[in-house]
Amino acid sequence: MSYEYNNQTIPFKHGYPLRLIVPQWYAMASVKLIKQISVIDSNFKGPFQTIDYVYYPNKENNKNAFPVTTINVNSTIQKPLDKEILNTGTHLIKGITWTGKGFITKLEISVDGGITWLYAKLEPTKKC
Repeated sequence: MSYEYNNQTIPFKHGYPLRLIVPQWYAMASVKLIKQISVIDSNFKGPFQTIDYVYYPNKENNKNAFPVTTINVNSTIQKPLDKEILNTGTHLIKGITWTGKGFITKLEISVDGGITWLYAKLEPTKKC
């Protein structure tokens, strides 16, 4: 349980007065507002644990689905905007990438639908 972060009281929207911390689990999957704790001898089958915060490795079915514990490597392109029409020439492609475990050590980008890949410059930002 935690009652503060960054030397400040936990705000209500994050579970004030206490927040349950589950080691090795992504905070989004942790309960914020606790009224009762029950110890059970099996996996809990609530919607957040079985549907919402679950990774689905197979696009066709739910086979081998597993709960979100740590954040997978993820990224998003911020510039150019989605479906923005670009003239020929050189263009800046800007985005962010993050992971819940480990480090981002290289960055590649494809501008031809994944046929070829080019190394991109990785600029570290301050850690949150």
